[in-house]
Amino acid sequence: MQSKWPMVKLGDVLKFSREPIEINPLTIYKQITVKLHHKGVVLRGEKNGQEIKSKQYRAKAGQFIISRIDARNGAMGLIPPELDGAIVTNDFLLYDIDKTKLLPKYFDYLTSTNSFVEKCVIASEGTTNRVRLKPEKFLKIEIPLPPLEEQKRIVVRIESLMTRIEEARKLRAESVKEEEEVFNSEINKIFCALSKEYKNQKIRDVGQIVRGKGPIYFEGSGCKAINQKCVRWNTIDLNYAKEVDIEWVKNLHPKYLANEGDILVNSTGEGTIGRAAVVPKGWSRLPFDSHVLAIKLQNSEVIAEYIVYFIRSPQGQLKIEESKGAKTTKQTELGVKKLGNISIPLPPLPIQRRVVAYLDSLQAKVDELKKLQEVAEREMEELVPSILDKAFKGEL
Repeated sequence: MQSKWPMVKLGDVLKFSREPIEINPLTIYKQITVKLHHKGVVLRGEKNGQEIKSKQYRAKAGQFIISRIDARNGAMGLIPPELDGAIVTNDFLLYDIDKTKLLPKYFDYLTSTNSFVEKCVIASEGTTNRVRLKPEKFLKIEIPLPPLEEQKRIVVRIESLMTRIEEARKLRAESVKEEEEVFNSEINKIFCALSKEYKNQKIRDVGQIVRGKGPIYFEGSGCKAINQKCVRWNTIDLNYAKEVDIEWVKNLHPKYLANEGDILVNSTGEGTIGRAAVVPKGWSRLPFDSHVLAIKLQNSEVIAEYIVYFIRSPQGQLKIEESKGAKTTKQTELGVKKLGNISIPLPPLPIQRRVVAYLDSLQAKVDELKKLQEVAEREMEELVPSILDKAFKGEL
């Protein structure tokens, strides 16, 4: 980082702070942790003094904290007011900032730059799993130090740009949310109307429902089994699948293998239970674990995607909620019988096709907005380092 301002060593603006405390077994202490990549200094948890065995040191609001172990991964920042008086282990270094020379917020932004983290990497030593930041080398790191008024101007400028970036993020997120609300409103209206107009049938009457088998895992086999993380809404993501023993798969009964057109439904876990998707064209003989149910349609008058959209609708999710139970393990569970007993309105095939086509078009709009949001998010993430780099070169 080339700067037009004078460079000073950290040792000229930081003072090492080490205030050991006597742990009282009857006192509750706040403990600090520092997130990687400059993502914040936060509360790790609270512990009773009698549970704390190692040496501890007191942290003060406004101090700079850096992890000996993960300095090379950007684990550093300022102690927030709510963690004043909290404790840290010897794995963290604490420094008082000379505020007559260095504005804490200016230093906080500066230490979030890639170039500063690279200097911390150089100031760290040790073998692969024992790399530690060396305090004496850390204090020799040089940083650009403009006058305090200029530091204040830089902070204001950075915060102004960061605010604009955050506003852009919110606008993107609101657009996606609005489109999702339109989708949810439409799917609700459609299935409410269909439920009143057409006969309802139980899911067990349109297909066989099968619970998957607990797999035998075998890393490196190249053969994967679908789990509940794989089953997203309207799609199956095999990036979450785990490798299993090939011989185990070969010995499975065909009904425990998912094929094109089968419907997979998550049967376990708050937040994932009831999530459903159709196995795509060209996919076959995919094992699925015991946290996933498969609906293997046996009625040519039913479209798999229509069933998935019903399950996704507020009506379908309400029925899932009413049907699920809890095992002795307290794990929320949707059983084969309970899923089979859920009733669904079944209009003629042409109407099912129109419903699926219409909802597919709405879903495509949501998906497109999400893709645009992801692209914009990446662009914004790339913009932040550029802003900081310019700021500390004196180009903002």
